[in-house]
Amino acid sequence: MGDHMRSMHPDIEIPKAHMAEFVMKDFGSWHDKIAIECAVTQKKYTFEELRRNSINLGKALRKVFELKKGDLVGLLLLNNPDYPICAFATILSGLTVTMINSTYTVDEIARHLKDSDVKVLFTHSSLWDTVQKAMQKLRMKIPIVIVKIKEDEVIPNEAINYEDLLHLKTDLPDVVEIDDDQVICLPYSSGTTGLPKGVMLTNRNLVANLAQHDIPALQYAVKASKNYQEVLALVLPMYHIYGFTVSTMSLLKVGCKLITIPKFKRNSYLEVLARHTPTILHIVPPLVTFITTHPGVKTEYFQRLKITLCGAAPLGGSDEDKFRAVVAKPTKIIQAYGMTETSPMVFMTPYAEAGKYSGTFGHPVSNTLIKVVDPDDPTLKHLGPNKPGEILIKGPQVMKGYYKNSTETESAFVDGWYRTGDIAKYDENEMFFITDRIKELIKVKGFQVAPFELEAIIKKFPGVLESAVIGIPHEYLGESPRAYVVQKPGEKVNTEELTQFVRSKAAKHKHLVGGVVIVDRIPKNPSGKILRRQLRSLYENSRL
Repeated sequence: MGDHMRSMHPDIEIPKAHMAEFVMKDFGSWHDKIAIECAVTQKKYTFEELRRNSINLGKALRKVFELKKGDLVGLLLLNNPDYPICAFATILSGLTVTMINSTYTVDEIARHLKDSDVKVLFTHSSLWDTVQKAMQKLRMKIPIVIVKIKEDEVIPNEAINYEDLLHLKTDLPDVVEIDDDQVICLPYSSGTTGLPKGVMLTNRNLVANLAQHDIPALQYAVKASKNYQEVLALVLPMYHIYGFTVSTMSLLKVGCKLITIPKFKRNSYLEVLARHTPTILHIVPPLVTFITTHPGVKTEYFQRLKITLCGAAPLGGSDEDKFRAVVAKPTKIIQAYGMTETSPMVFMTPYAEAGKYSGTFGHPVSNTLIKVVDPDDPTLKHLGPNKPGEILIKGPQVMKGYYKNSTETESAFVDGWYRTGDIAKYDENEMFFITDRIKELIKVKGFQVAPFELEAIIKKFPGVLESAVIGIPHEYLGESPRAYVVQKPGEKVNTEELTQFVRSKAAKHKHLVGGVVIVDRIPKNPSGKILRRQLRSLYENSRL
């Protein structure tokens, strides 16, 4: 065992490849099959159309906007068939793609645009007004490209029509060569604390991670052939690293057909399951709860389902059992663990072991070193089986660092190991289980909510002296944010108005669904750090 743990899978050689070309390598083998189709509009592209459009758009980006290697292109888009085209085009052109949460408010979009130095933004007509307000707030102007959801949409006068770029004739080369170390993707994550930060993922990071979960022991998707094609109902947002790398890139790579769902709506999700009968599901625990409790879910929706991958948050063994009962066939459930900072895959249940061990997220993937340590132990001694400790990671999928934020980058690593802020243990079979989180993030439907961010918003509300936010259990969301507020002397805070104020400033997954509680004081340590564990204990013991 030594002072760390190696993956039980043999190391692999990381291909020397351009990430976009790596994904598209076999597109020619199934060029006429449907690659991606919108669940709402039925707009679709074959693999050849996807490849050709990506190359054309990449050339247009360089020609029209004179973008240079490393410039940032923002995608503020719902799941739709053009999302991967925009991403591939950016990466093929030696540019960097940054994915922006499509549910963000004006303030949140403004912060992302300002921090990431976006040179061109792709978005939809429905988000035009929000984007304009964000740019007014920043006193900046960047070109906006509108991707139509419906054919009859009217595009604002000042906007650029995506279709015009797609069909522009240029004589530029198809691909701009890039170094392995070049940052090609800049998703945002709160890390273990604080505000969302740009996560610098390099070409090598993403190629490595795609290769790491494409080894025989972990392969669950069969490559497309003349008579067969996998089908995925893509409900996880493509702006999230799970939806981007695992659902979109890795499954397109093997010729899977993606059915894009722009927004999760209960009935429309069920319609997709009924019409397309997917062979693969990529889900998060709240979606498992929905499938196991909604009366409209029918067993026949899962008649072709072979594999279900659950990530973003832990899924308990009893939830796995309930899911199998609804599906009513021997489908395999695989759990995985990853983070934005790790491209994302770090752990995954081997296909052959799915169902043998309940509630586990498996072993480390190839080329990955793991330590489980006592967070307070400066020697970082690796703990033995069944002893909970913080997970530390080394591997080719670990980020380069946080964009323009050397302080946060330095604190995220210790002796070259990435600190996850997650507490886990492993058993005698080297199967890992999450037990707790020392990081402050709240996980709502698998999405990160940073308490610090909500506390900063709450502090601006009249009458608030200070506040603290924690996550409390929620049946469908996993966790929901709950605020504890201290009032200024002689003032009263209207909790309903405060809740509405937060709704106007933050995306839906950050709303105070867990409620607002007025308290006399916020527990803190001598240095002023909020003791959230005490607040969680207060909630658990007295439901306050």
